[in-house]
Amino acid sequence: MKQKETVFVVPTYRLRDVAQTIEKYDENFWVNGHALKIIVFDDFSIANHKKYYPLLEQTKTVNDVFYVGPQKKEQFITFLNERLCDRFMESERLSHVSVCPCFNCHNIKFFASVRFF
Repeated sequence: MKQKETVFVVPTYRLRDVAQTIEKYDENFWVNGHALKIIVFDDFSIANHKKYYPLLEQTKTVNDVFYVGPQKKEQFITFLNERLCDRFMESERLSHVSVCPCFNCHNIKFFASVRFF
């Protein structure tokens, strides 16, 4: 039986503390013989992202580290908005409803303040 890939996920809203944390976890994984992907899900503001992302970028690790930040989150929200509106318009084509209940696809914006991860 094929073993599933292990992924270590770090959800955060304080990016300034993550670089040190990632280094410690990575060292611990390496010392104990584990190879895995590390993914950081950042819910920080764009201004703070610009300030603290370079610290994370300079972090030296043995394992691969992937970052999902404010821009990717906004792309994901846009994708969801498009999919929801498309799905609604497709399903309502037969009933001749012309107004999308998602208020022109802006109703998901409030989720931006909710951490998905």
